[in-house]
Amino acid sequence: MQAASVADRSALRLPAALVILDGWGLCAAGPGNAVEAANTPNLDALFATRPWAPVKCSGLAVGLPEGQMGNSEVGHLNIGAGRVVYQELTRITAAIADGSLDLASLPALPDDEVDRRLTAISGIGRWTTTIYRLMVLLRPDAWPIHDIALAQAIADVRGLDVRPSPGAMDDLAEGWRPWRAVAARLLWHEYLSARGRPG
Repeated sequence: MQAASVADRSALRLPAALVILDGWGLCAAGPGNAVEAANTPNLDALFATRPWAPVKCSGLAVGLPEGQMGNSEVGHLNIGAGRVVYQELTRITAAIADGSLDLASLPALPDDEVDRRLTAISGIGRWTTTIYRLMVLLRPDAWPIHDIALAQAIADVRGLDVRPSPGAMDDLAEGWRPWRAVAARLLWHEYLSARGRPG
């Protein structure tokens, strides 16, 4: 199969169809190439007689880090967007690379400033910042009020019918200051143990 030349594509007139074959990869013929091995007379005829072009579906072309395989989600976000829609991982990587996110400076900063710097990157929210402070910076009072497993563990331990809201979780943990991160780890362990998973 040979993609259409620029001249062929410039001759394209409406009506036209944009056909996206999700999961239909183009690669050299050979063992393991199911697309090449399949009996596809209609598609073969279209490829032979109509203009077509492959679309780059991985790496920076779809907002992922270079070399990372794409998927339906990022493909659907990018097709028709008119620009590359950078994914969270790529935005974080770019912020670290250009120095707008200096991870080395975070340990010396107060919690609210750590949160502010991290949430300045689109896609990073309060749950992520709190978990980062708890797991990476080892802040003893980090308390992830948006963590569903933690809320469920509190409900289990306290015999509540429903998981507590983030505000209620803050109230419940007030007496555990300045060691709420320790409480979180113990509650996560309880959550996993009660479900037969190692914690």
